[in-house]
Amino acid sequence: MSIEIQNLNESERKVSIQMEKEETQKYFEEILKKEAKKLTIPGFRKGKAPLSLVKKMYGDALFYDNLDKIAENKFWDEIDLQGIEVFGVPKLTDINLDENGGLKFEIEFEVLPQIEITDFDGIEVEKEEYEISDKFYEDIVEYVRFQLRTEEPAEIIDSMDYIVELEIFNGSNTSEKESAQEPKKYSLYLKNLELNQEFVNLLLNKKLNEEFETSIPILNNDIEKQTSKDADQIKKYKIVTIKKVILPEANDELAKKFTNDQLKTLEELKQQFAQRELEYRKAEAYQKLKDEIRKALISKYNFHPPTSLIERAAKYYSEDIKKKYNVNQLPEETLKTINEYASNDAKWYIIKKSIKDKFNLNLSEQEVIEYAQSLAEKFNINHEAVLKFLYSDKSTLLDEKEDEKFFNFILDKIKINTKKVII
Repeated sequence: MSIEIQNLNESERKVSIQMEKEETQKYFEEILKKEAKKLTIPGFRKGKAPLSLVKKMYGDALFYDNLDKIAENKFWDEIDLQGIEVFGVPKLTDINLDENGGLKFEIEFEVLPQIEITDFDGIEVEKEEYEISDKFYEDIVEYVRFQLRTEEPAEIIDSMDYIVELEIFNGSNTSEKESAQEPKKYSLYLKNLELNQEFVNLLLNKKLNEEFETSIPILNNDIEKQTSKDADQIKKYKIVTIKKVILPEANDELAKKFTNDQLKTLEELKQQFAQRELEYRKAEAYQKLKDEIRKALISKYNFHPPTSLIERAAKYYSEDIKKKYNVNQLPEETLKTINEYASNDAKWYIIKKSIKDKFNLNLSEQEVIEYAQSLAEKFNINHEAVLKFLYSDKSTLLDEKEDEKFFNFILDKIKINTKKVII
């Protein structure tokens, strides 16, 4: 017998095996025993006919029908013997019998590439740090005042302190069919910064039930996504409701009312909003930081991941998009983007695994026990119940904890540049 393994690339291998006749027959005998149990021969119960009789009656046919199984069984025996971890499903690419009755075959298979993790030199990422501005506090107070507003019906729009409801029709430059369509309704607070100021100015001094036409969009151009087809379309508007907005005073009573007396001062309310905003921004910044690390490491350790790993990820993305948008087929450009994402996902999986293995970053049993204990104390739950849940398929907490350990290790090894952001 001879065996040769070739490296086709970082993740693909091809094994060529030549078996002698005796070894080929030995493997066939094992297969024959299993196949004989499926056969019914007259005079014998199913699977109970003597093996010699089965071989005499069906031996040649079974032998040729099972050449691929002989090759497959031999392949796995050799792979196990050499301690190779196969990824995905091996593919039989060539098989034939030689003149002496021996079996020759080739199988291509995939392995996880061995990434040589050297150091983390040259990796720089940017970390955002946040500071609350006076304007943030002012905006929060205005938001709370607006939430606790009172409204009074009005006949004319004489300032910005109004909520106006409009009916929107297609204008005079549209077809008869389009003009006959039911009007849409749109409610807007004139101080909303997303509104187009030109449109707001157009509303000033207009009266209830007044109609007008304009091609000016309601929202700012960078917010309202208009197509070239209707960008300059004239639309007809009718003012159907005008409500005067009366805002309460910005004082401690405002904070008490907004929080049902949970907070006593306006300053406490402002600080609570600021704390929540900082927590949200920090979580967002941490995710951006992880994304930057991922991108940098993929760039540093560029290689060809197993095709089957890419295909698996691409299939997941494709099925998710098809389900979300209720489509049966995706455009070529979308499929190309999906494959790029899938390829990077595959690379990242292998890079993370290589780093974790080299620096022993997987969670130890003791770390899991301590983590379970902390959760049990925090939520007043039985420790054993927490452990059982952590190891269940329903929980991703251990993955998240291990991810935290991994990124904390990386952050300690790379250069981090701080960027100050004023909120």
